[in-house]
Amino acid sequence: MQAAIVVHRESGEAFPALSVNISSSGVFVELEQAIALDPEEILTLDITLPSKMDQPFSTWGLGRVVRRHGKNCAIQLCAGCFSRSGRRDVS
Repeated sequence: MQAAIVVHRESGEAFPALSVNISSSGVFVELEQAIALDPEEILTLDITLPSKMDQPFSTWGLGRVVRRHGKNCAIQLCAGCFSRSGRRDVS
């Protein structure tokens, strides 16, 4: 499944990517352009997945860079939330 992703650094810098593979523990992405991400760097991901009702729902996750090669990056997810509204409400 391919999903649109916006990758956010702690500095606030954001850049677009597409998922190559998504699992419950991580995501492998192809960045639009090669970005120098450091191993172990913590990122926030805004992910838009297609739902079964043909309406996208957003999810977000907190993850760390596991490996990077060129425009491809493996990110281990540490936390996340699925929400039809795409809001990041955390109680």
